[in-house]
Amino acid sequence: MRVIILEDEKLASTRLIRMLKELNPGIEVLATLNNLEEAEQYFGHTKQEQADIFFFDIQLGDGTSFELFDKFKFDCPVIFTTAYDQFALQAIKVRASDYLLKPIKIEELDHAIKHVLELATQKEEGSVDRQDVRNSRFLVKMGKSLKILTLEDIAYFYSDQKITLIFNWAGRKFPIDLSLNRFEEMLPPETYFRLNRRLIVHLKAIDDMQVYSKSRIKINLKPSLDEEILVSTEKAGSFKRWLGGVIPGME
Repeated sequence: MRVIILEDEKLASTRLIRMLKELNPGIEVLATLNNLEEAEQYFGHTKQEQADIFFFDIQLGDGTSFELFDKFKFDCPVIFTTAYDQFALQAIKVRASDYLLKPIKIEELDHAIKHVLELATQKEEGSVDRQDVRNSRFLVKMGKSLKILTLEDIAYFYSDQKITLIFNWAGRKFPIDLSLNRFEEMLPPETYFRLNRRLIVHLKAIDDMQVYSKSRIKINLKPSLDEEILVSTEKAGSFKRWLGGVIPGME
């Protein structure tokens, strides 16, 4: 794996390289850029295809790395690193692949790298959902911090007392300020189905199913949800067709 680092703090740059080497001893750091001016000169004369991932600090001594996106089109995944969480929305707008708050934890760095490489593989294989390009990132809170989640991170969307929660594959939940109705409009129908008024699930989150009374279907999810989940008699038919590959609304 080849990376380019834009970081104006020497200690932060050294620490990032050390963690990257710990995660992948074969990693190659193609360039360590110290400021915006160096980055503009570098990207103005060097082909981006040489790198697999860019790591951009946001706040630099002579500007912000967001300014680079006004001058260059980056096809290579960009992971932003910063000590400030107020830049998260701007990072989403320039289609950041991830957003890590300093001091960076090695497990978060590892997750970000694996996620970026997995997305790159899916893109090459043509397996990314058709709406994923438009609706791939969601900003959620983790305590006092902010995190970017993508569709690949999300097992299901759940409404609890008018609060919408995103559940990731580890079973961790995050509140988000969007309704289930809005998510139903945004999500790719090939992989997500609205089971009932409180739940939209990813196909792979369905662990097993049982026939229930009155032709309803009982669903067990992974990660599990601590309540009984039933698909109504009215929805059971379209749910079965969806399981068979028929997209709702296109029967």
